[in-house]
Amino acid sequence: MEIPAGLNIENESVVQTLPADNVNPRRVWMLRIGIYLLGLFILALAVSISVRSNLGVSPVSSVPFVFSRIFHIEFGNMTIIEFSAYVVIQWIILRKDFRWIQLLQIGCAMIFGKFVSLTSVLVAWWNPGSYLEQLGMIALATVLIAVGLKLYLLANLIPQAADGLVQVISRKRGWKLANVKNVFDICSITLAASVSLLVTGEIIGLREGTVIMALGVGRVLALINWLDRDRLYRVVYGTTKLQDQTPKAAA
Repeated sequence: MEIPAGLNIENESVVQTLPADNVNPRRVWMLRIGIYLLGLFILALAVSISVRSNLGVSPVSSVPFVFSRIFHIEFGNMTIIEFSAYVVIQWIILRKDFRWIQLLQIGCAMIFGKFVSLTSVLVAWWNPGSYLEQLGMIALATVLIAVGLKLYLLANLIPQAADGLVQVISRKRGWKLANVKNVFDICSITLAASVSLLVTGEIIGLREGTVIMALGVGRVLALINWLDRDRLYRVVYGTTKLQDQTPKAAA
């Protein structure tokens, strides 16, 4: 799943806005916070639906899902623990360059984890009766992840810890963000599969649904962005998006 540009823990967003005289800053902030929380809730709902489908979870959720089954810790709480560990890894990588505002990612992890716990209860009734229904649940989860990402990225607030870690590695090593994200997903799947095989003798939480979501979310998000054409951005910010065209200093 590729991380779209514009959400940056280093606070160097590639997107600039044209201020509008009639925009109420308080209204903008309230909308951003509301959209952010709604995006996280929809992402959590997608995770819970994918779990109920029994066809696999997304790569980023695979490790906490496996660990939750092995250590008998509720999935939402395990997600909080796992994502908090990602923040610790960011601190280890950055050391003196680590900014304390990045600790807000732990707060984001706590909110998201509790949303996972809540949505798990909300969809507990859904027991698919056929493989076709299972595939339908994965398709729904894929769309919901794309919608949740659209809102979560539109708010442009605190990234989830997994995204933050990917960004840190990308900036520290000078590697392309998309490539780091792909490697991160592969490492997550490999770790989840290896641990579950070693401990339980079978692969947990990784099936065809994992592949469908990994390949499908970016495409659905691209379609949503094409259909939206920055309409939501204008509703929230009261302005249009411009790519940063600040002149670069001569080498």
